[in-house]
Amino acid sequence: MLDILKRNKSFRNFLLHQTFVLVAQGVFSIFVLWAIHAQHQNSFYTGLAGAVMLLPSAGSFLIGPFVDRYNKVALMRLSALLQTLAIGVLVLFPTSNIWLVLVMLFLFRAFAMLESPAFTAYLPKIVPADDLLEANSLTQTFVISVGLVLGIFLFRAQDGTGVELINRIVFHFLLIGFLLSFKLTNVEKDEIKQEKADIQTYLRELKSGVTYLKEGLLLQFMLMYAFYHIFLELMKTNFPLFIEENIGPYGSAFLLLTLSALVGGILGATYARKMGERFKLSTILISGFILAGLIRLVFIFMIGENFWLAWSIRFIYGAIASGTFVCLSSFFQKYLPTQVLGRIATLKLSLFALAGVLGAFLGGIAGELVGHINYLFVFHAITYLLLALFLFSSGKVRSLPKLKDLSTIGEEREND
Repeated sequence: MLDILKRNKSFRNFLLHQTFVLVAQGVFSIFVLWAIHAQHQNSFYTGLAGAVMLLPSAGSFLIGPFVDRYNKVALMRLSALLQTLAIGVLVLFPTSNIWLVLVMLFLFRAFAMLESPAFTAYLPKIVPADDLLEANSLTQTFVISVGLVLGIFLFRAQDGTGVELINRIVFHFLLIGFLLSFKLTNVEKDEIKQEKADIQTYLRELKSGVTYLKEGLLLQFMLMYAFYHIFLELMKTNFPLFIEENIGPYGSAFLLLTLSALVGGILGATYARKMGERFKLSTILISGFILAGLIRLVFIFMIGENFWLAWSIRFIYGAIASGTFVCLSSFFQKYLPTQVLGRIATLKLSLFALAGVLGAFLGGIAGELVGHINYLFVFHAITYLLLALFLFSSGKVRSLPKLKDLSTIGEEREND
């Protein structure tokens, strides 16, 4: 799995940059919800924060043509700089005012919009198609590993609730990620389109990205993702309350359970390549969702009985979910032509963000109304089983080959 690091210097530099930026984004996104819940004890505020974090991404489809047209390295560098400045404001002017925090959350996520589609479109330019699954798996493993070490440090330092400490760490990680962006290989400096991009060109390129979604398989995956994100954000919004009801108001329990999924994620990302080589993609996705749903149900019923057994179950859940989604990410990168990856990635982000905003709002309301928060989490587990049934009902999904045999599909589509 480490061979790609030895032979591909461009990917090594890219991996370092992405690790620092993605760890910073993940840590901030996770702990800001706990901090808001701990300070205000209001599920509506927590749901509102989740919605605000997702809201900027709802318009990310508008930047898709820019991502495809312009230099990916420059876009990632700009995104990292703006995110650093946004968190820097919270470091210099710490506040518990919920509305000011929400404004900074919105700006932070707005500045981060460029990072994910630029990452998706840039990776196939520095990594051969046959190595994409390995590259995605390794990126996931590194990000989770560093996040795990950082999470342990936060647990030992301040029981996971030191908001100012978290903001300072996120700021420095983003700053390092920004500086590392200057080491990225600028593979596009001679190939980026130089002609003037007028409004007609922009609209034409935007429309060309949308037309790809008419392809049945992509549309099915988009609908699946949207449904998944509604209930994912509903669950994430109420996770702090879930911990309080089943264990107690302990930041350490929240952090330990978050870390368990990260540890499992390392295992899943590590073995994603082997799964992709051995099994058909359809088998990985359908069985992955079934197992994730069943294990999630067991976790919910065990959390109040035996914490460490529940921790172990969540570890297994993290491994299955991570491996499944690494394979799914590699599918998109291999299935589509590289020149439209930015547009498709931003369309995905917009759809997921709209679904997530809906889920976060519903989660904030449901957290105040539902008598027992475990009911919401049971429903979230059942959604995995419904998604597996949805995928199994699709003949196109069931006919998907192994990932290593998938590259010709994208090549054929590119030549149409």
